[in-house]
Amino acid sequence: MDDYKNSELFGRYSVYPIDEFQEEDINEGLYNLSDGRYSYRGLYYTLDEENGTASVVGVIDSYYYTPSPGISDGRLEVTKVLIPERVSYKGKVYPVTSIGDRCFYEYRGLCSITIPSMVKSLGAQCFEETWSLSSVTLPDGLESIGAGCFYDSGLKSVD
Repeated sequence: MDDYKNSELFGRYSVYPIDEFQEEDINEGLYNLSDGRYSYRGLYYTLDEENGTASVVGVIDSYYYTPSPGISDGRLEVTKVLIPERVSYKGKVYPVTSIGDRCFYEYRGLCSITIPSMVKSLGAQCFEETWSLSSVTLPDGLESIGAGCFYDSGLKSVD
């Protein structure tokens, strides 16, 4: 971040240090999209108002990388994703309790992901073909893993 702030590029792009998610960031809240989804810091979410929970349902590729010439698929360049423990919308806080079906399908460059401690379920084919993902730490309260969740991934160790 210091290098970016001192460069001639400073101010031209929105850059957020993924490793430095702060508790106060939760107050920024979700942005309501017209298709029933919400967005926040590079991810798409759905909300379950009845249960007061949020689910991650997709990735905003352009948030995590700057397109390179000749690469038309952003999924190849996304290497690290941070899923927050909680998100907020209109002053209400929602714990992130699930990661949806095919959410990170074919994100072949993904080598690091933080799965929040409150996540109870991972969807079907959630991490299928994430060839660079070699290890993952699953939350203690995880209740279900969908079919093919880690199929054809680079997974070598699970904690």
